[in-house]
Amino acid sequence: MAANKQVKICLVGVAGNGKSTLGNILLGLEPDDDGGFETSSGARSCTLDVQCKDGNFRGGAGQPIRVIDTPGHGDGEGRDEEFRKNMIAEMKKEETIDAFIWVKNSQDPRYNKSEAEYFQILIEIFGGAYFHNFVVVFSRWSFSESEERKRGKLRNRVTLEGVKTELWDSFLRDYEGNRNQVRVPMMAIDALHDVNEQNEVDAFEKEMNLLWDTISKFSARPVNNIEMALTKIEKMKKEMEDDQRKLKDMKSRMRSLDQQKQLELKLQEAEFQRRIKEAESKIKEEKERIEGPPWVKFISFLATPLIALGRRLFGK
Repeated sequence: MAANKQVKICLVGVAGNGKSTLGNILLGLEPDDDGGFETSSGARSCTLDVQCKDGNFRGGAGQPIRVIDTPGHGDGEGRDEEFRKNMIAEMKKEETIDAFIWVKNSQDPRYNKSEAEYFQILIEIFGGAYFHNFVVVFSRWSFSESEERKRGKLRNRVTLEGVKTELWDSFLRDYEGNRNQVRVPMMAIDALHDVNEQNEVDAFEKEMNLLWDTISKFSARPVNNIEMALTKIEKMKKEMEDDQRKLKDMKSRMRSLDQQKQLELKLQEAEFQRRIKEAESKIKEEKERIEGPPWVKFISFLATPLIALGRRLFGK
């Protein structure tokens, strides 16, 4: 990661799952800090608006971050359409995002309709590209010894790995490929852990460090919003077309030149051809990135908006 680069982190998910609480923790604040994001405990979202706060990771120095807290889709007061409009308008102002964190309640790990609608909104803004920089953070998972004992006594023993598997199986329920090859980073962060219990502190530190390592890797190639991505593609296409015109002019002039000049132009011709080929490859790569990882297209609730996006952007 470039020194002092501000890392943009977008928190996504339905209302009441702990996005705002996690946002405060990332900034080094208390879970319900008055100077942080407003938190709620139920399905009612605290705000209709996208909220941004700048600071440093965990309040330290040298790791500047911007945390973007999106309004919680699946609000208990039927305000989802307002959320959708506000979210699209505000998120388009953010040209790039380094990491998307899906905050998921570990006590309700199955993927649901509200989340499907939420991810479809993100496709309108970022295409499927956001799945390249996507991580799941489970909330409400306690690492305390008492909770571990309780979970161990259940007939169907609940484990964190089991929760991860249940979420991902429900997310990929209609995916027929090799699911072992389709994974995203997952971790559990207990924002309300007991600071006097060493095992809880150790687990919190481990998961937070893992999250930051993941985000840092993502930041090497942030996700552009669709408008910025298309601008980038158009710029590359224009540069490629300029090279193609120069190459054509060069070939037409070559016939009237002596052997030495022809040799010089052939060297230039080879360089132009290399640049054109490289540009074609980069344009193809950028288009594929907008559409997201290949497996995303095989998930029905994501495939439909992605196919429509591909037709609109690239005439597919």
